[in-house]
Amino acid sequence: MEAFIERQRTARLALTTEDGPHLLAIRFALLDGAVVTVAGDEGETPGLRALYLRPEVALLWDEYSEDWTRLGWVEAHGRAT
Repeated sequence: MEAFIERQRTARLALTTEDGPHLLAIRFALLDGAVVTVAGDEGETPGLRALYLRPEVALLWDEYSEDWTRLGWVEAHGRAT
């Protein structure tokens, strides 16, 4: 799974905001078994606030192919810090 994740360039971060479920496409890196990302000032502020209030998140990395036998994905659940 780690090799698959390392090949990906983006992930989808699922979180819960005051308005309900929300998805953010993020850039990320793996560091000592953790997924790390940099938060920007513009456009992501509601998502960042939501992480402080409800830190339970899900991450999805996926790889699409027209050949459906080559589809792949990894989903992880955890707490944002």
